[in-house]
Amino acid sequence: MATNPQTEKLKKQLVALTQRLTPTDSANCGIDFSFMIDLLGIDLDFSIHLPCPSPPTPGGLEQYLYKEIAVTTPSEVISGTLIAIQEDYIVMVEFDGSLVLIPLDKIEEVNEI
Repeated sequence: MATNPQTEKLKKQLVALTQRLTPTDSANCGIDFSFMIDLLGIDLDFSIHLPCPSPPTPGGLEQYLYKEIAVTTPSEVISGTLIAIQEDYIVMVEFDGSLVLIPLDKIEEVNEI
């Protein structure tokens, strides 16, 4: 069992660790955390990667074909009927009749209306 001075040292190290946990890369939505701690004389080095959610694949969108959906992109929400799924984009007809092409890598969320 850790003695009182050892316990205090561990507490200080854990506080210091939480203060050093900062994202090292968040440019593309994924986050990498890197940190190091000296625990009872043992150096521990950790790296944690939290990936971005994957964009929808053409196969995953087939369930919405010919249905009314709302597609969320970084700049707007587009509502209409999904009429085609291509390799790297989808084709929708908005309720006003406008034809819209949406790149798959810009789709954040799809919901049936």
